[in-house]
Amino acid sequence: MLLPRFALTTELYFPFFTAQWKSPAKGQTHHQAIPQGARDGSTIVNHLNQFYATARPTEPPSLIETCHFSATIDMRSIILWVHWREQDEKGNVNYHMEQVESGMLDKERDNKEIRTILRNLQDHALGDRLQGIKELLPAFWEYSAKPRPAQTVSIMSSSSGMESFPALPPPTPPSEAVEPVRKRKWGEG
Repeated sequence: MLLPRFALTTELYFPFFTAQWKSPAKGQTHHQAIPQGARDGSTIVNHLNQFYATARPTEPPSLIETCHFSATIDMRSIILWVHWREQDEKGNVNYHMEQVESGMLDKERDNKEIRTILRNLQDHALGDRLQGIKELLPAFWEYSAKPRPAQTVSIMSSSSGMESFPALPPPTPPSEAVEPVRKRKWGEG
């Protein structure tokens, strides 16, 4: 089947937003998150470019179709980013990442601005973007037998009974392994 070739993981095909969360308590900041976001963004932009180029070989993918949005968060502030790629006349590809907005998480004004942008991104992702992807999927079905249903993982909860959630890939690994801070019990040395 050809379509799984365009999956970033076994369950993730067309992500529209990613985030890198860092904890200052563990010595992590935007400084570590930004390169990780750049890596994720360029991977997803390239993935989308390959999908559109394969589904529509006579029409090059647009920047809007292949751009990706992300956030870096350090528990006090958030930075929103847009990622895209450009190819020059020689065929060299350059990946770009530009800040869209930033804000402090303890400022109501900043939260409103960030939420407005995130809602616009969500509307686009579930509207025009999703429709465009759906329109191209039949190009892949002629090469495959039948699309498979998504895998699910069952989780037991005492308050709500049995619920099913889509199986998700593990999160992006941190830039370096950091041991959790162990608290001393009262009365210990």
